[in-house]
Amino acid sequence: AEDDFKQTNLNYWQGESLYRLSEYRKARGAYQKELSDPKGEWKEQALFGIAYTYFKEKNYIESEKTFQEFINSYPQSLNLAESWLRLGDSRYYQNKFNLALQAYQKVIENYPKSEFLDDSLYGAAYSSFSQRKFKEASFHFKRIIEEFPASDYILDATFQMGESLLNLPKPEYEEAMFYFEKVISEYPASSLTSNAQYEIGWCYIGQNNYEKAREEFEKVILNYPQSKWVDDALLQIGNCLFNLKDFPGAIKSYFKLETEHPQSNLIPYAVYQIAASYFKLSDYEKARETYKKFLTKYPENPNAADAQYAIGWTYFHQKKYTEASKSFQEVIDTHPSHRDLAMESSYLIGNCWYNQKNYPNAINSLQEMIKRYPESGKIPPALFMIGEAHQRLGQEEKSLDAFHKIVKEYPYFPDADAAQFKIANHYIKKSNWSQVVVELKNLINDFSTSSYLPQAYYWTGYSYYQLKRYPETANTYSQFIKLFPLSPLKSEVHYRQGEALFKQKNTEKLKILMRKLLKFPKKRIFF
Repeated sequence: AEDDFKQTNLNYWQGESLYRLSEYRKARGAYQKELSDPKGEWKEQALFGIAYTYFKEKNYIESEKTFQEFINSYPQSLNLAESWLRLGDSRYYQNKFNLALQAYQKVIENYPKSEFLDDSLYGAAYSSFSQRKFKEASFHFKRIIEEFPASDYILDATFQMGESLLNLPKPEYEEAMFYFEKVISEYPASSLTSNAQYEIGWCYIGQNNYEKAREEFEKVILNYPQSKWVDDALLQIGNCLFNLKDFPGAIKSYFKLETEHPQSNLIPYAVYQIAASYFKLSDYEKARETYKKFLTKYPENPNAADAQYAIGWTYFHQKKYTEASKSFQEVIDTHPSHRDLAMESSYLIGNCWYNQKNYPNAINSLQEMIKRYPESGKIPPALFMIGEAHQRLGQEEKSLDAFHKIVKEYPYFPDADAAQFKIANHYIKKSNWSQVVVELKNLINDFSTSSYLPQAYYWTGYSYYQLKRYPETANTYSQFIKLFPLSPLKSEVHYRQGEALFKQKNTEKLKILMRKLLKFPKKRIFF
């Protein structure tokens, strides 16, 4: 037939014959001859054929150019809908998803009766999905499901509808499960059924229903034992049990994955999670052993820095501070790119020195940490520990500097009120009652929810008494009684209030108070 077409100079039909033989390069040559022949009668079809030869060869750059040329050259062609579809496909395969979507939309909007509508909806859905526009993707997949129940795309569209709903910013778990269950019930022989079953488990994880999720992952193993999702299911069963705080059960599932699927790329994470499970069980020896195994086998794994950091914590919990410090230093030295972990490790090294009562080294280490990581959220607790270390060394002024810095620069630090109270306590020890009043007023005014308020009011009243400011003494203790009626200091405060009233010779209030005092045994509170 090819020779016959040559003899009669029918270039287009020669191209068609070669195209059907998958001789795309030769077919393109014949089509191009038709285009260059002044007498050629099949130029439109020849250009369309050239575009398809590139498409079949997966030369999507050229097929995109040629389908676009065809659309521009023959805007009334009967092949226009198909050309827009293939233009979209050519762009999609080049990862030009937004441009692909524009081409598919031309078919969807302008050729609603076209035989290529379901193809275009499918392409538009995947173009949206690939751009993480899951709402738009679900719209197109749903149209395929509802309008083209006999389409070749129906199974995948049903599955991907579930995936789109699962990946929404606010996932629609129940509706997603509906589509995954539809895949399982209506297409039981499909390879997508095991994947759908697996995704149902993920829907329950998204709802924090770990027990139900575990049951669904178990079905993957039970119903699809040859599926490629079995190792994933074992991992997620372990994760569900981990979240349910069934750490022994989690270890069993992770270990089963490790032993029964030795080629799985999930094994590194399973080993890491076994170590984490032992850690949660406070079995620090086994946790450390497993973390070290993980680091030996998978030193380049993304979780390697976390594993080294966790090893430090296993020693820390066992109060083996020297070993803990070395492990945390290893994080800093070996994984400097993990800056958050390096910051935490640097802080914990100082903590180790403090717990070993080596206060000079603790101070130096924590000061170095503050200098190296000025953005660290650990600076306030580091300053607090520095202040306490200076206190332990009898360096009161340096201690005050640290506590003042916390109060001034980090007032929202949870222990800023404790720092303020420590400042006040410094002056209590020195019997500097005027400064005690100033510092405790700062605590009362700046930290209105502090657990130190009862002591702040008590010592403010006490300071006023020592300053012979008896009206302020009585008033402060009166506030104390109203604010803290259940405080164990209440009886002590009543007696001190009485003493202040006595000093003022306020007999009327004193009589009222004395009647109340009869209910309390006198107890002295020493601080």
